[in-house]
Amino acid sequence: DAIWAYAESVGVSDEMLRLAFLKFKDRYLDGKKRYTDWRKTFRIAVEDNWLKLWAHDQAGQCYLTTQGRQAENTYREDA
Repeated sequence: DAIWAYAESVGVSDEMLRLAFLKFKDRYLDGKKRYTDWRKTFRIAVEDNWLKLWAHDQAGQCYLTTQGRQAENTYREDA
């Protein structure tokens, strides 16, 4: 799937992608937004980092931002 390939190519870990999915689901799947293709919407959200869960340091390593750490704490019990 394109989302996994993209995440791997930019250093977004599986755990970060999982956090993004959980946060995306909570934020956007409340019935208020109506997208035709939710898979595509999630892919775009990851590619554009809509949720600001990660960033890259000077060496290009991906790390969780403050928002990412908060999401990690929120969803820790969902693991």
